Amino acid sequence: MKKLVSLVLATVMCLSMVACGGVDKQPAIDAFNNANGAFTELANAMNENLDLYSEEFVDVMMQMSASLAECKALLESDQELTEEDVAALVSNLNDIEAWVADATGLAEEEAAAEEVVEEEVVAEDVVVDMDAAIEVFNGLTTAFDAMATEVNNNADAFSEEFIDEMIAMSEVLAECKAGLESGVELSEEEYVQLIEVFVQIEEWLAAVESEVWG
Repeated sequence: MKKLVSLVLATVMCLSMVACGGVDKQPAIDAFNNANGAFTELANAMNENLDLYSEEFVDVMMQMSASLAECKALLESDQELTEEDVAALVSNLNDIEAWVADATGLAEEEAAAEEVVEEEVVAEDVVVDMDAAIEVFNGLTTAFDAMATEVNNNADAFSEEFIDEMIAMSEVLAECKAGLESGVELSEEEYVQLIEVFVQIEEWLAAVESEVWG
């Protein structure tokens, strides 16, 4: 399921080290900075409109980020590396850089395909039925309030991350409520976007029910 709140990919900072005794790590440092620079550029482009990318693709990006973080931690550690270790790091980082180059093209294709689908949806004839939207919203808030009450009554049983996600979802619902109560007439495109948000909220509610009620 795609997250409604913005997903910040865990990019890592560029690495610079002062040369010291032992095996020369600079080739691995250079390879890291090249791979990380390419990865960060792609991650930043994705974060500008994360909804255009599949959950599977985002998961792979997270895995690549974790691999880069591991390489950085190793290079910054006091662990003494052999020439073979450095060569293995360089090879691994070069592979990551090559993967990012391929993934950049795939990401652009995936985003473009998603944009076409969204345009087709908006282009269809849409009946703006605010009464129906309000009815759906009321059902969503009723379900959310029930979960929120359970979480508030047993806050110690839930992780900080889960509670943060609940708070973020309450803010999304508050924004929807404000929009519905504003009296501003929605365009067909805005109505479609609102319904898409409701669908995502329904999916989120279904996914977290097991965490709340087991």
